[in-house]
Amino acid sequence: MKTMDFLTNSMLYLLFCVCLWVIYQIRGMAQVAAVPVNLVWRFIRMIIPLPLRNLLNRLTHWLLFERHCLYQIIYILVVLGGHCILFSQIIPVLYRYSDRENHLFLVLALLFCNGFCYTMVCMTDPGVISPRNFPVYSQIYAFDRVIYSPKECVTCPHIIPARARHCSRCDHCVFRFEHHCVWTNCCIGGENYSHFLLFIASSLAMVVNSLRLEIRMLCDYTKHERLWSAQYLGEDGEAHDMSWPALIQHLFMSFPLVVAMVAVLCIIGLFLGGYTAFHAWLVCTNQTSYEYSRNPKRPTQMTTNKTNGKIFGDGGHFINPSHSTHPYDRGIWSNLCEIFGFSVRDSLRELRRRLPVQMDFKTR
Repeated sequence: MKTMDFLTNSMLYLLFCVCLWVIYQIRGMAQVAAVPVNLVWRFIRMIIPLPLRNLLNRLTHWLLFERHCLYQIIYILVVLGGHCILFSQIIPVLYRYSDRENHLFLVLALLFCNGFCYTMVCMTDPGVISPRNFPVYSQIYAFDRVIYSPKECVTCPHIIPARARHCSRCDHCVFRFEHHCVWTNCCIGGENYSHFLLFIASSLAMVVNSLRLEIRMLCDYTKHERLWSAQYLGEDGEAHDMSWPALIQHLFMSFPLVVAMVAVLCIIGLFLGGYTAFHAWLVCTNQTSYEYSRNPKRPTQMTTNKTNGKIFGDGGHFINPSHSTHPYDRGIWSNLCEIFGFSVRDSLRELRRRLPVQMDFKTR
């Protein structure tokens, strides 16, 4: 067998693109080897005309800093394309070698769950703060006086409540702001964070299940075709026993899309698994990604008082003044109840009875 020139050239091209991206990112950093980086960057600027550079800058700004549905379309196309490969090349081979098992049920179930959670994330209000529901959201959490302090939003006509932030892409303040997700084209806040957690968990399960089916298909094909007992003709013209590089090369030539999909899903699974574990830890400690990045690791300064067995502070509750690192951490079970809406929903209903009837807000 000859060397897979296609894979080699593809890897070299990918490495070249990564190097260009790294050079672009560190071109202004003085602590890195600035002289060779600047020389390379000047060379790139010489070969790329100014109108094209301006176009690339505008395109980069649109892709990274403006709200659009391009990433939603990409996500849907990737999911549908991956399942088309699954249904056309993997499932038939699995049924050929093990026709007594149901290989479709789990695939369709995970696809339905992922699509349902994705739709719920996109369609659910993340907790947009308006003048009508501001009196409600402002009493949910207390200011910790470290990360969150009373300050007026420069865009919205109100003071930003504790654990809320203004999203520059959506141009509104969001209750318990987590981040703006480009794949869902919406903010992730207190009202849709539970759907987002189920979405990334179902995405991880879908990736793991697809990877399991693909590896099993390749193993069944290798076993039934007795590839380990076969020999291949090397570059020296002599017959050699089957080896791992030769087997992978043969499988790639026989099922190029499947082998490429295995490699891609391994990378996606690692990143998605780490991302899911990170959010699971945030849920257990009742943090947001913004709070994690801004946590100064120093004690908070809050004035609290107890009313009817609940802890209040600065007009809000759901706060633990004895916890200096994570002031909103109330224990794993209470955090789960809060994230998935039970505690917040009950508190919103309680506040609804206290506030005037004309106040408009949702209790899910």
